[in-house]
Amino acid sequence: MTRVGKRMQSRLTYAAPLYEDGPCFETAPAAPIASFHWEGQQPYRPRSWGKLCAVRGGGIYYCAFSEETPLRAVYTRRDDPVCQDSCLELFLNACPEISNCYINVEVNPNGVFLCQFGPERENRRWVREMTALDPQVSAFREKGGWGIEITLDEAFLRALYGEDYHTRERTMRGNFFKCGDCTEHPHYGAFSPMTTLPPGFHNPDCFADIVLL
Repeated sequence: MTRVGKRMQSRLTYAAPLYEDGPCFETAPAAPIASFHWEGQQPYRPRSWGKLCAVRGGGIYYCAFSEETPLRAVYTRRDDPVCQDSCLELFLNACPEISNCYINVEVNPNGVFLCQFGPERENRRWVREMTALDPQVSAFREKGGWGIEITLDEAFLRALYGEDYHTRERTMRGNFFKCGDCTEHPHYGAFSPMTTLPPGFHNPDCFADIVLL
């Protein structure tokens, strides 16, 4: 992996709890996905949030929820373009001290996900071609909205980064997103604002610091 040079200053910092026994989303802070971009004449901004935590020796856990209605859930196969559906997304560089590569996991209300790995929008690799291990992904629907849960366990992270990854106190880089390219009301929301060119979510200069503590 390429060693990272001087890092761009983060737009935001998210303090992610590091637990000893198991994940607890109830006590993890909610990060509002409230910075919306590339809006048309009739902006749509569904109230959305993400929560991230970690378990020492266990990996990284993420959940997100959006008060989005109506939903679009067309795609049914892994690595379909789920960003065209109602979509919640996690972009995460779990090891910025050794690599500039980040994981993107994008999920629709069917629980169908797309997963890639790489340093930028271009030159990304399908995770299914890198390892037989998968992120653990699920989706659920509730009255007034829907949500997802993602688990990135240590074995999965080791397979991607090629290092003996251990979940411990550290500063990662990432962002939480809500989008829907082909929904009734297209929208593009982020936790950390996307403020530099080129436009799009694949812009790691705008990622937040995610501090495990």
